[in-house]
Amino acid sequence: MAQVNIIGVYGAVLSLACAGAFWVVAIVMSVWSSGMTDLERDVRTLTVYLAALYTIGAFIGLFSQLGAFLQIPCIAIGMPIAWYTGSTPLIYIVYLVGLLGASLLILAMFTEYSRADRELKAPPFSRVVIWRLGPEGPRARPLPKGMAKVVLAVFLACIIAIAAFAVHSWSSGVSDLRVEFVTDGQLYGSVNVSISVDGKEIHTAYIPYDPTGHRIIFTQTWYVISAGTHLIEVDVWNGADLDEGTVDAEKSVRILPFTTDWAVLGLGVSW
Repeated sequence: MAQVNIIGVYGAVLSLACAGAFWVVAIVMSVWSSGMTDLERDVRTLTVYLAALYTIGAFIGLFSQLGAFLQIPCIAIGMPIAWYTGSTPLIYIVYLVGLLGASLLILAMFTEYSRADRELKAPPFSRVVIWRLGPEGPRARPLPKGMAKVVLAVFLACIIAIAAFAVHSWSSGVSDLRVEFVTDGQLYGSVNVSISVDGKEIHTAYIPYDPTGHRIIFTQTWYVISAGTHLIEVDVWNGADLDEGTVDAEKSVRILPFTTDWAVLGLGVSW
């Protein structure tokens, strides 16, 4: 006769279902995406590794609650990547379902639902195995009060650490952004350029045009920036048809924590 931890089984089923969805997303992102920067290519490749690790955790979860400890890091890393790559909002639902599945597996280490008694009880036979074949054995002993407090403290510490990391990354300069502006010198001649990020001017330059040289002229700068969504604006003027004080090019960028990204803006050029 099989003994099962009902809560653990529910968590395992949800986790395995999400593993299939993660593989679909990973394959689509890595195979059918084009025009990527090096960072975009790296994070899309990372989704394949995360999908593989999550799948391993999901299969372990079919037998043991310990599979959740492989799934949760994949979800924690994967959600910012989904935001960075502009994935469909549907993927966030998949992540939330996956988080629910992993949470149920962890919950199954401490309790199970008894259908016969319609109540929660201690796990029926093990805190790290969700089912087994054989006669019914003794129930797992309840956790000591001291151990329960330790588990709760560790759980709260993890939440606080993640929240602190997010606040720091989204409010402090933890990433590097390379901004490059390109224009057609033959069309506009020598130009003055002002580059701003979120309304703050970070770079000014005069770009001379030499008719005997290349028609494409450019300037670039590096900027230490916080994670999150930022708006880059470029004001270009040449004393002729381009006036100072107007936005001639703009671009919205998404920055991941502790990364180096590259944004290219242009005026009168195409690529």
